[in-house]
Amino acid sequence: MSFADRDAAVWTRSSGMIKLQDYLTARGVEGLVGWRLENVAAMSDDATTIAGFGTDSRLGPPISRGWVVSGLPPFDDTDGDSILDRIDNCRAVANANQSDTDGDRFGNVCDGDFNGDCIVNGVDQAIMQSKAGTPDADTDMNGDGVTDADDSDVAREPLWDAPWAQRLENLRGRRLMIAGLGT
Repeated sequence: MSFADRDAAVWTRSSGMIKLQDYLTARGVEGLVGWRLENVAAMSDDATTIAGFGTDSRLGPPISRGWVVSGLPPFDDTDGDSILDRIDNCRAVANANQSDTDGDRFGNVCDGDFNGDCIVNGVDQAIMQSKAGTPDADTDMNGDGVTDADDSDVAREPLWDAPWAQRLENLRGRRLMIAGLGT
């Protein structure tokens, strides 16, 4: 992506450096046609409002003026991994790399559903045990390159309790259900 000398930009983990204007448009902000956002001068603590200066060409020749965008979703990051909660594939455990090797939109560190039936149970435990000592990416929950006892420990941590499972909903609207993972 090329930038003009004076385009404001934002960096995101998923897309790298991107024009602020493109970033805002992708989030549904309207009224940016004819504007060139050149800098950000202020931002609210929760990032729901940002303001800056730019060039407005909506009514004729470009005019420098200030701009304000409000009503943006807040920058919430419950687990502190620098991924906003609304796009984080595991909000209870930090997983900055967002690894999701089976593509079900649950981060590996939160995803003990190895057969894809949206239920974590003895079948999934058996799958994990059958992959012990291998570099299986789906059952390597902690990302250390091998399925081992450390991954079983991750599967037994409190995030597998039913209340967390009820809040873990992927973008397709399916819920991950928990059914007694044995110890």
